[in-house]
Amino acid sequence: MRQIEIKNCSYTYQPGTINSHQALYDINLAVDAGELIAIIGHGGSGKSTLALLLAGLFVPGSGTVTIGDGNIPPEQLFREVGLVFQYPEHQLFAQNVFEEVAFGARNAGVAEDYLPIKVRQSLETVGLDPDQYWYSSPFELSGGQKRRVCIASLLAIDPGIVILDEPTAGLDAVGKKWMKALISSLNQQGKTVIWISHDMSEVAELARRVIVLEQGRIILDGDTADIFSCEDQLAASGLEIPHAARLVRELKAKGVPIPGKAVTVAGAFNELIAYLGGDSAD
Repeated sequence: MRQIEIKNCSYTYQPGTINSHQALYDINLAVDAGELIAIIGHGGSGKSTLALLLAGLFVPGSGTVTIGDGNIPPEQLFREVGLVFQYPEHQLFAQNVFEEVAFGARNAGVAEDYLPIKVRQSLETVGLDPDQYWYSSPFELSGGQKRRVCIASLLAIDPGIVILDEPTAGLDAVGKKWMKALISSLNQQGKTVIWISHDMSEVAELARRVIVLEQGRIILDGDTADIFSCEDQLAASGLEIPHAARLVRELKAKGVPIPGKAVTVAGAFNELIAYLGGDSAD
């Protein structure tokens, strides 16, 4: 079932002024329900602008963006599409965690007597103990905890589509591992997940489809393994293939008889272990 469809969309910042800048050109994109998609591209390629169009926060200068059956009023799009900005912790505002997480759900029409249940469920989903953090000031939490509160605020609205802009940026290894697990979990729960990332290894590990932007245009769109096989085209756009993919390809080029097609660490391990005659990874 198609969930988002963009047809011939372009977007220009400050049109008609000397600072006019066209960020997107003639974008055509269809997203089906339940997909797990990564959007990649060099800085300034239009990734965040595309995310804002997908979330309904920007109106295209030309073309159309259709969410669901197309009958959702613009002011109600936030119930269908949730966007977590890069460094969302900079946008915290409430006096305590409960009010922070409840804000969006309350505006979405969740009944007051049901709000505590929704807030509790959302905090538990992001790994924060409601009893410990309920009355805590969000400004006194660690950076990773702040980001979890922001994501809980989004989940309390229960959107079918979740868009994350560089969700692992600035996180340590433990935080990145947790974020990747959350992305997978949300998708397994049936949510459509679109996330922007500059980490090619993350993309290779999680995404089933990759969209590559360059100077405001989609230049590649397809299966993750197929996209990372376009090494020369990615390099021309300032992007590198994942380290695991580079390793197996370099080994194959040096004469090691392996397929050289892996894009993840697990895939590279399996190619090497098969060559050495051992057991593959789980």
